[in-house]
Order: sequence, then structure tokens, then C-alpha cells
Amino acid sequence: MKKSKLLSIGIFSFLTVVLVFFLLQFVFVSEEKKIERIIKTSKKAFEKEDLELLMGFLSKEYQDEFGLDYQGIREGLHETFSVFDEIKVSLSKVEVEVMDQEAEVKLSLWVFAKNQDQPVFLIGSLNNPVPSEVFLKKEEGEWKVVRIEIQY
Repeated sequence: MKKSKLLSIGIFSFLTVVLVFFLLQFVFVSEEKKIERIIKTSKKAFEKEDLELLMGFLSKEYQDEFGLDYQGIREGLHETFSVFDEIKVSLSKVEVEVMDQEAEVKLSLWVFAKNQDQPVFLIGSLNNPVPSEVFLKKEEGEWKVVRIEIQY
């Protein structure tokens, strides 16, 4: 009887420690870590051609140097996903800087895909990733991308 009680207390204690660990990892996460997760999830969504998930990270106020807005990005992604297959994205040198309600992510990237079984780099190359910046702002408590600058 005493062993089973000790075993129950041990299991309960272990589960409590695990629960506290997960709460600390997922609830009390720094803004930088939240943004890093957005970047990683966006990469995976792009590779899976998940348009809706990608658009969820974009601000309705998105505007870039090419004149693309939220709807322009949606159309461009739809076109890209209809033309290219087996998309692969590589991100490196990811640096996140948070300034209150705004943030900037500096990174290097390349994007590879296939068009009718022909390999093509959409951005950069294996040996020449392209420096880029992603600008975000907090909207209703969530980080949203407001502009992307790719140094072609």
C-alpha cells in the first residue's frame, strides 16, 4: 500500500513538472521567440503551398516596394503555387529585433522549386542566399508582416 502511494505521488510530481515546463515554453515565450516561430511556420506553409496559413501571417495593411498589397501577395502566391511544385525554402542567419510594437527580421534565403520537372531557383541559389528583411507589427496582440524587402 505504501509503495503504490509513493508511486502515485512520484507520477503526480513528474506530470506536474512536465506541465510547468510546457507552460513556461509555450505560454511565457519572448516576443523574439514568437516571431521566430512565425518565420519557421511560414517557411513550412510555403513549402506545403498552404495559402491560407501564409495569408494569416500577413497584415491587411501589407505594402512593399514593388507596390504589392495584401491582395497582390495573395494573387502572386496563388499563381506561384499553381505553376511550381516541390518548393523548398532555406533560411539562414535569422536575427530578430523587437522594438515595442514593431519588429524586424534579417535573414538570408533561397527558394527552390520545380516547373514541369525542371529545377529552378525562384530566389537566390544554394551558394548565394539572398539577404532579406521582414518587417512586422503587432495587430490585436498578434505579430503580422507589413513589408518584406528582398535584396535581389
